[in-house]
Amino acid sequence: MGAYKVYVLGVIIFVHMVNIRNSVLHPPIKIPLPLPLFLFVFLAACAQGSDPRTPLADLQISYGSAEPSADGQLPVILPGRLDFRATDPQSVVLASGRVQLVEFFAYWCSVCKAMAPTVHGLENLYGDQINFIYLDRDDPATLDLQGQLGYIYQPHFFLLDEEGAILGQWRGYVDGEVLQQALVETVQ
Repeated sequence: MGAYKVYVLGVIIFVHMVNIRNSVLHPPIKIPLPLPLFLFVFLAACAQGSDPRTPLADLQISYGSAEPSADGQLPVILPGRLDFRATDPQSVVLASGRVQLVEFFAYWCSVCKAMAPTVHGLENLYGDQINFIYLDRDDPATLDLQGQLGYIYQPHFFLLDEEGAILGQWRGYVDGEVLQQALVETVQ
C-alpha cells in the first residue's frame, strides 16, 4: 500500500471516528480520540516505501576472514552469543605467551549484557589469534586478578600482550570497532 493510500485511509478512519463520536442521532459512542491517530500511524508504519529492499532470504552471512580487506576495511563484527560463560579464574595466567582480552563483567550488568554479542562476535573473528577471558567480578576468586589488573567497574576490558603487560583498557560501553581496531593492531 502506497503512502498516499495510507494517508487517505487514515483520514477516512479519522473522519469516521469523529462522526461516530459526535453523532446526534445515536447516543455518543465513547471512542478514545487517540485511536484514529494510532490507526493512522500504525497503517503508515506498515506501508511499504518506494525503495526496494533486499529480501532476508537473499542475505548471505558468514564470518569470513578476520584479516582487513585490500582497502583496509576491517571485517564486520557479527553478533555472537548473548550469554556469559565465566572463565575459571584459577586457569587464568596473565603472562600466557599469547595476546589476551580480559573482560570483567557482572551477570546483572545491563551494559555487560549489551556488549556480550559484540565481544563474542570479536571472539568468533579473532579467537584463533587471541585468548578471550571472561571474569565474573562478583566471584571472590577473581579478586586477586582484579587487584593485579586495576579493575574499577564493569565491564572493564584489558588488552594484554604475551607477557601480561596491559596494552590498553576500556571501561563501560565500548564501540566494537574500537576494540576490533586495538585487537588487529596488537596481533599484526
